[in-house]
Amino acid sequence: MKLVFIFAIIFAPAAYPQAVQVSLGTSTLYSATGGEATAYFANQTDLFSVGVENGKFIAGFSNRFKYEDYDVIAGDSPFSLSAPGGGLGFISRGITIGKKSDRRTFSIFLGATGGIYSAPYLTTANTPHFGAGFKLKQQLTKNWDFQTATILDGSLKTFIAGANYTTQKLNLQGAAGLLENKPYYAGILDYRPVRFVDATAAHTTYVFKGQQINVNSLGGSVTAGAVNFHSSVFESANSSGQDAGVGVHAWILDGGSDFLHSAGFPNTIFSHVTEHVSRRVMLSQFITMSNGRTTIAYGGGYISNALSIDVGYSTYFMPLFVGRSPFTQALTINVGIHVGSLSLHTGTNILPTGQIRWSAYGNDWAYGPLASSRGPEVTSVGKYSIRGTVVNAQGEPVDGACIQLAKNITCTDSEGAFEMRESKARSFPVAVPVEQFLAPGEWEVVSAPATVQAEIDPQVVKIIVRRK
Repeated sequence: MKLVFIFAIIFAPAAYPQAVQVSLGTSTLYSATGGEATAYFANQTDLFSVGVENGKFIAGFSNRFKYEDYDVIAGDSPFSLSAPGGGLGFISRGITIGKKSDRRTFSIFLGATGGIYSAPYLTTANTPHFGAGFKLKQQLTKNWDFQTATILDGSLKTFIAGANYTTQKLNLQGAAGLLENKPYYAGILDYRPVRFVDATAAHTTYVFKGQQINVNSLGGSVTAGAVNFHSSVFESANSSGQDAGVGVHAWILDGGSDFLHSAGFPNTIFSHVTEHVSRRVMLSQFITMSNGRTTIAYGGGYISNALSIDVGYSTYFMPLFVGRSPFTQALTINVGIHVGSLSLHTGTNILPTGQIRWSAYGNDWAYGPLASSRGPEVTSVGKYSIRGTVVNAQGEPVDGACIQLAKNITCTDSEGAFEMRESKARSFPVAVPVEQFLAPGEWEVVSAPATVQAEIDPQVVKIIVRRK
């Protein structure tokens, strides 16, 4: 009865939402089980989350609306800052007010503060302190932008300022300041003098369970026709490693081999071959040779409108590893099921400690009598399709991103993928309504095509976004 009363209060101001999305899930990655409901009204969006984390009851609520030219959030509001190599996230449980123009975006918050708890099916917070914050992003020129954030979280102080410079050949990012009373600095340089040559250098800071670790890296790649040569060097306080390899694409085959070296540990050669048996089916083999031993593993994938499966192995550099090689191979499994507006997902994630965790969740949409383009619509079913992915500036998939094709809106799954079916082979205008993203934080579009073509065997469209 208590939950019914809470929902009645939340939705009383407008009895008929245009659309409601309900998500449920469980995860060993987040150690939590729960769900959330997001209701889209004509002039506001309400979100309510409830669940159990490590045996503890958790809940969250937010109400988003416009007041004159200002965006207002009452309740839980993620407060993020883009940073080289990733992002910095906090959450405020109080009042957040922001305003956006063509060249400037700012927001301020006041309330309880702490760490954000964000899963694809649950968004809430641990807010033990009183705090306040301010964030500003200013477009200085066509190529330069500046951003800064100041956050007081109890006795913890964060002040970070950063700048980005982007041209067709060069991407330069830098940020420095204090992160929870500790010095922080990070930077990335990505230079592509010609289309087939790419060079990167980076200094990034990773935070895991309160532990900060700095990683320096250098990398480069050269592509000659169907062959790609690449090499990288990594260094952290705990370990270092080098990677050199080659990749090849020929006919229905994709393959590659990497030589992995870390001082004091056996060298490893990791190779893979993938056969694209058809447009929907692929088979993969993974061969690892290290310390005189050879192991072979198998994987593959299948993709259709209703079902997608991907099983494989990936190599990661783990800067938190101590006393063992920082390179590790991890099993990756992702399964998605789509039936109408219902989506189900399950998959693996790897922690910075090398441990594998599982998540499983699903979501569905319900539509009210006032439904409009504000809420995602169920797309038509036909022989032609449009497929794509939404990633951030680091190439990581964005779950819950919204893409509008003509009058239809769809959202990405946990792999950042989306697909729409059409009865005719024709061109559709593309829009990315960032204000409707289900992913936490404030987003902006880096690049997206103006139009896409519905085809029987379409090319995968790539859209890049980033947090403000």
